[in-house]
Amino acid sequence: MRSLTVNLDLTGSKALVLGCGKVGLRKLSRLLGTGAEITAVEPRPSPELLRLERAGAITLLESFSPELLEGARLVFAASGEGVPREVLEAARAGRILLNSADEPGLGTFALPAVAEDGALTVSVSTGGAFPALSAVLAARLRESFRGWGGYVELLGSLRSRVLASPLPARERSGILRRLAEDPELPELVRSGRRPEAMRLAAGLLSPVDLPPDTALPGFPKDAS
Repeated sequence: MRSLTVNLDLTGSKALVLGCGKVGLRKLSRLLGTGAEITAVEPRPSPELLRLERAGAITLLESFSPELLEGARLVFAASGEGVPREVLEAARAGRILLNSADEPGLGTFALPAVAEDGALTVSVSTGGAFPALSAVLAARLRESFRGWGGYVELLGSLRSRVLASPLPARERSGILRRLAEDPELPELVRSGRRPEAMRLAAGLLSPVDLPPDTALPGFPKDAS
């Protein structure tokens, strides 16, 4: 059966990570920066987990209690001791989303392997058939798209410019497609070749004016 791949907005949502060993810490890292309010439960916290607590990124507790589920939206269970009964009941009742590393069949969602660079995220999943292959493919994609975060940041800025223009919707769509499909622009941005990238972007953006260089993000700081 196919699953639905989504990008979940967790801003202000309560998320629990039960067990923060090697697997749990990896799950927790996926929550950092999402705006979720993260509570980690781990009786033997690692230095990394303590560092995150000191930085205010997480709330760290030694043991699980059912009260922690109040208002929770998402739970990662990775303690190595199975999923608490209360967590399973909440998941089956649809009150929380559950990812179980201990017993995957009990979970209600799975995380795809991802390749990330800045604003760019590419996900890979085998639908649970062979997760190790997902990880291998994600590693290859991570290398292929290294440095594309800046390119995506630049395109986002140019997109705002296009959408704010008085051009008809069809023309705006055409410009955006040209920007997305150009084969040279990503490498010019990734390598910090600002003048060349700007000349190319100006042609692709026409008849919309290119904003001043200083207003455009996406290039390495030392790019000239």
